[in-house]
Amino acid sequence: MSMKPRCAVLVAALFLGACVATKPSVTYSSFGEARLAEDAAVVQRYEADYERRHPSSTSMTGNQFQIPVASGSSDVKVLVDTFPEGVELVNGSIRTTDGAPHEILGKLSLRASSHGTLPREKLLEEAKQLARAAGGNVVIMSFVGGDQAEANGVVGYVLKSDLEHYNPKKSQSGKLSIEI
Repeated sequence: MSMKPRCAVLVAALFLGACVATKPSVTYSSFGEARLAEDAAVVQRYEADYERRHPSSTSMTGNQFQIPVASGSSDVKVLVDTFPEGVELVNGSIRTTDGAPHEILGKLSLRASSHGTLPREKLLEEAKQLARAAGGNVVIMSFVGGDQAEANGVVGYVLKSDLEHYNPKKSQSGKLSIEI
């Protein structure tokens, strides 16, 4: 094989690899008593759902990926660097106040592979999907690295909340630690 066909094959492989949706690296840990098998099951449900939502061939429009809108993800509220009334960060630890309509289920981390970046829209949608897999309906998160359009990942917490009592005007801003 001459050098030109090898280069053409390499360029084609790199182009096709760029067109495939990049699956984020995911971790989830529930709060309370250690439930490693249940935590692994949450990640497995998320990954199975990811495979269903992202078939191996990803369509592109121009240079933008088509990010599928998953059914049911709109029922999850995502708060970026914001704590709803009744949830607070004290000395680096998250907690609910007495009588708050929230249950903190666990913490999440979604990261782009190989120190890359993913579109913030995609990370936002994936955080919603992971919350659903964990049984939650609220994500409190912070973007990690990147710029206005992309980030290296997100870190945050999954909550199960009574959203009828959610008042965005009573939320407080607060940045999560990158290592949660």
